[in-house]
Amino acid sequence: MRRQPRHHLDEQVFLLLGQLFSLSKKLAEKQFVVLDITVSEYSLLRIIENTPRITAGEARKRLVSSAPSVAQLVKSLQRKKMIEREQDAADIRRQKIVLTAKGRKVITKARKAIQSALHSSNVAENVLHSLLKNLTILSSSLSSYGK
Repeated sequence: MRRQPRHHLDEQVFLLLGQLFSLSKKLAEKQFVVLDITVSEYSLLRIIENTPRITAGEARKRLVSSAPSVAQLVKSLQRKKMIEREQDAADIRRQKIVLTAKGRKVITKARKAIQSALHSSNVAENVLHSLLKNLTILSSSLSSYGK
């Protein structure tokens, strides 16, 4: 089998990543509709779970999103009682975002729904491990574009 020129390989990877993003987003949306959250809201919830007392500005950087988009997500999750804002003790101008008990329950249910959907798709565990490793490397390589 002949090796493809680099530019063809780059384009194929780019297109395949786009397809995978769309397919995984559809899978997640289908699971999340019963939980009354969007994929973007789930992403923010997971960031807050992994980085307790994060600010909206810090979350924006991790989401690689705009300030207005993150503000909208924060307001939506506050209305749904999944997060709360707390005053920063060190700087009263800053507010930290924390999960509520409801937010933690939704994350647990969403995680189980995603795992169930992936399990039913019969993707082998070794494929998932390899994919995680390679996507982590790719994400690290591309991270400068999100800044």
